[in-house]
Amino acid sequence: MVRGNNTALCTAHNDLVIVVRNNHFRRRWVEADLNVDVAGDGTFNSSTMYDLGRHRQGTVTITGKIVGASLEADIGSDRCAFHMSLKKS
Repeated sequence: MVRGNNTALCTAHNDLVIVVRNNHFRRRWVEADLNVDVAGDGTFNSSTMYDLGRHRQGTVTITGKIVGASLEADIGSDRCAFHMSLKKS
């Protein structure tokens, strides 16, 4: 966790698996799905809106890069954010 506000949204995401197919992957955040396209140089950036309740919305963003068998990324909103460091298995 890079940033958190002690809500259920900010609970640990230890069981993270990302499958990249055809330079694309999806990542779920709260009630939102991020559809992420990976550029030829391995970089990616995507954002989408999600419902916070009481007629409020938030934005979740993922930004990162894949180099070889490693993925480094930051995902989150203004309330909660995580850094991901994943290796291909």
